[in-house]
Amino acid sequence: MARQYYYLVTGLPEIIMDERKLSISSLKFKEEAFEQLAPEDYELVKKLFYPIDNYNLINKLLGKNKKFDERGNLPETLIEENIKHPDDLYPYMIEFIEAYKNGTPIISELSWENQLNYLFYEYIIQDKNEFIRNWFEFDLNIRNILTALNCRKYNLEITKEIIGDNFVAQMLKKSNASDFGLSKNLSYLEAVFNAFENKNLTDREKSIDNLRWNYIDELNTFNYFTIEAVLGFFLKLKIAERWLKLDKNIGLEMFNKILKDLESNFSFPEEFILTGGSK
Repeated sequence: MARQYYYLVTGLPEIIMDERKLSISSLKFKEEAFEQLAPEDYELVKKLFYPIDNYNLINKLLGKNKKFDERGNLPETLIEENIKHPDDLYPYMIEFIEAYKNGTPIISELSWENQLNYLFYEYIIQDKNEFIRNWFEFDLNIRNILTALNCRKYNLEITKEIIGDNFVAQMLKKSNASDFGLSKNLSYLEAVFNAFENKNLTDREKSIDNLRWNYIDELNTFNYFTIEAVLGFFLKLKIAERWLKLDKNIGLEMFNKILKDLESNFSFPEEFILTGGSK
């Protein structure tokens, strides 16, 4: 049976409230989780930070000179060493570095950055954990749909921008229908379209993040104290953290929403209480 993290999950409101500015960082909570999670469950938390590792790798490899993001799993020195001799990174990263250094593109029509993302999503959506698989495929679909809409708007070639090869990616690349032929398959498609049509960029971004937020809740409908509940909290925390940098008022609104979500999750169905809540 799945492990139950009662102490960690019930302590989440206090973790947030202890921060005077409601600005607990995902990095700080990651350190907290390391102390309390089983090693294999902590590995799942680390996977939520793979995109940051990807950012740091492409930044170093292509010499973009952007600030190194310390929230990633991989230290700066480790990435630098592996660019020279790739043998101690995630498998998809090693494949990417070798392709880049040999000048042999994995998918020639994509930029190097998109090739890394292609390999990443191909790797992560095969994960054994259902939450991880579903979340990253949802994330991929959202990004691809928005990309496809932008390509249509500015008359760009969609095939050079779409990442991955799942059903949604295939339809985006080949369909000329206004909805890309996806309305019957994706319940959230209309919400993405409506967000894209919003001319206010802040409102548009907020709508997309609310969509992500609601999907996290959907994935965790019956997860109360499992690792999936912790993963969902991490994702929401990262959303709120991002908004604190972009718009402090929205960021604080997101933190308050986290608190309300946690409080509501402690009101369990009667059958859950009667069965004791764990095995």
